[in-house]
Amino acid sequence: MITYIGYIAYIAYTVLFINTLIFWFFLKKKSLDSLKWFTYYLSISFCIQIIAKSLGINKIPNLPLLHLYSLLEFIIISIFYKKVLVEETGFQKWINYILGIGSVLIIANSLFLQPLTAFNSNAKAFSQIMIIGYAIYYYFSILHERTNATTVLNLLNAAILIYFAGSFFVFMFSDLLLKQLDKDTQLLFWIFNALLYLVFQLIVIFAGWKAYLTTKKSSR
Repeated sequence: MITYIGYIAYIAYTVLFINTLIFWFFLKKKSLDSLKWFTYYLSISFCIQIIAKSLGINKIPNLPLLHLYSLLEFIIISIFYKKVLVEETGFQKWINYILGIGSVLIIANSLFLQPLTAFNSNAKAFSQIMIIGYAIYYYFSILHERTNATTVLNLLNAAILIYFAGSFFVFMFSDLLLKQLDKDTQLLFWIFNALLYLVFQLIVIFAGWKAYLTTKKSSR
């Protein structure tokens, strides 16, 4: 089953690399400013994965990277939704407080509760539940016609909600899983998480394709 996780991860990271190139292309060439922060998220995700893989090959612990990634993921996706929900005055009022307090809590967790050498399940679960909240609020805003939704943003929001909602379960109960379940059962959960990440990247690449078609039509 470890081999299955490796295959799935390899495919997902390959799609992540393609997505990163696609979104950087649109950012620089097509000036789709609304996607800028999501492009940063993809880029940082890819860089973290490359570094983590390099450390793993050289038998160097890479858990500190997960702490850094949890913080950067929370900050960048928070700013992404701040830009997307710019017409939501209520959201704009509270997002800076959420961003500031949340960042402090994630850093404090790494300093005092789960050190850099430990798996930071608390920070990861907190980051994910907040991102899930953003995604749900996006749909709430659409229903009340307070956000100018696009097909691309709808797809990205769906990808975020699907992945983070599923992954939240795995990370939230990770401590319990590691202590109570046998290794084969634990691996099933991580395979599930890897598949979710692959689905996430596939939806993102579809969103990039839709963005390309939209931009191509508008340039005619």
